[in-house]
Amino acid sequence: SAHSTDCIDENNCDIERAMVCGFNLTDTSGSIAFLGCMDSSRTEVAPDMAKPCCDKIGVSYDDLLMCYDGDLGYELLGDAAVQYNAVHPAVVPSMSVNDKLTPEPYYGGIKSDLCSAG
Repeated sequence: SAHSTDCIDENNCDIERAMVCGFNLTDTSGSIAFLGCMDSSRTEVAPDMAKPCCDKIGVSYDDLLMCYDGDLGYELLGDAAVQYNAVHPAVVPSMSVNDKLTPEPYYGGIKSDLCSAG
C-alpha cells in the first residue's frame, strides 16, 4: 500500500480507518453510537463491521466505503493519529499519578509512584 500510518490498537489500521470514516459522516452523538456499534461487532473485518453501524446511525454505507477505500480514509486516520499522539503517551496502557505520567505502567511502577505521592 502507498499509505503508511501507525494505529492505536491494531496491526493493519482497517478497523480504525472504518471508524474515522464513520465519524466523518456524522456528529458527536452519532460517532459515539457508531463506536459502540463497532465495539460490539462479532466480526473483525472492518467493512463488514461498519455496515450495520452505518444503518444504525443513518449514514450511507456507500459513502463510508468511498472514504475507507480512498485517500480520505488514510488522511482522516493520519489526522486522528496526530491528535491522539499529542495528548497520549507512547506507552499503552498509560497511567498518571497526580497528573504525572507513570513511566512504567505495570504494578511495581504504579505502586512505587503511588507510594511516593503519599
